[in-house]
Amino acid sequence: MGDSAPGTCGELRVGETKLEAVMRGAGDTILFLHPEIGLDPKLPALDALAKSARLLAPSHPGFGRSELPKGFNHIDDLAYFYLDFIREMHLDRVHIVGSSIGGWLALEIAVRDGSRIASLVLVAPSGIQIPGVQTGDIF
Repeated sequence: MGDSAPGTCGELRVGETKLEAVMRGAGDTILFLHPEIGLDPKLPALDALAKSARLLAPSHPGFGRSELPKGFNHIDDLAYFYLDFIREMHLDRVHIVGSSIGGWLALEIAVRDGSRIASLVLVAPSGIQIPGVQTGDIF
């Protein structure tokens, strides 16, 4: 992967699943998990993140040109998928930034296995369910 030009989209694989991804920058790795509207390679936040780190910003399975594995229908499926992604990409001490549904997903990943996560940033996470805390309707 290495350095890539701003806005470069490429392809990554997790097992047999192909993912469309934005990859740019160098240094420590930031995994950016996009909101439910999908991934915009021209998002200024991606440039800002890639200024001081290696940015990996995949389109979630079923978004953009990323394939959707059979049987995926819950946030749990995505969380385990991204744990496989982290392992297969040999990411140790990865910084995860998640926006909206990506924030929810980042938290779901961390509570399952935080051993390879250096930091976690949740930007307006939606969907998080906390026992005893009433959640609002997001629709």
